[in-house]
Amino acid sequence: MTAGPLRGLRVVVPRPRSQAAALVGALEAVGATALPVPVIDIVDPAEGGVVLESAVGLLGPGDWLVFTSPNGASRIDAAGVATGVRVACIGPGTRARAEAFGFTVDLVPDRSIAEGLVEVFPAPPASGGRVVLARAESARSVLPNELSAAGWSVDDVTAYRTVPVTVDDSGREACRDADAVAFTSGSTVVHLV
Repeated sequence: MTAGPLRGLRVVVPRPRSQAAALVGALEAVGATALPVPVIDIVDPAEGGVVLESAVGLLGPGDWLVFTSPNGASRIDAAGVATGVRVACIGPGTRARAEAFGFTVDLVPDRSIAEGLVEVFPAPPASGGRVVLARAESARSVLPNELSAAGWSVDDVTAYRTVPVTVDDSGREACRDADAVAFTSGSTVVHLV
């Protein structure tokens, strides 16, 4: 076991199996015993992503594409986005994923929540403007409501869905024996509970 400030602590990581490695590694690097117990999986929208592709295709110079999570950023090919479309991301992790997929990010709020992005989002031009929100199917309504109220034409599009994963007996035992849980999204909280 690695020495570190979390030495001896057992920490459940409820992220999807395909996304847990970085957090597991970070926890182990500071001495924790990381216990991957996936409670969710990330899947395509029910319509396969056609709606998102269509909405992004309508964006033009000065319009915005907004990613509220790394999962949304990984669902769009940057090459298919018109020149001059600006990109906003909720936080640094989302920014990193968007940039890894070829996007140039124009705006990231200091507070990595919808309210933080609303606070720093610019007003639409006098001629109007479009915003495509590439988000989870079950995302909160703060962002589309506030951007619409500010005068933007908002396309709130499902980029992905979060679905529950059945936790087996060993996963339930790991949760019972753990000292902490490293939640990374609201959906991991809901589905672990």
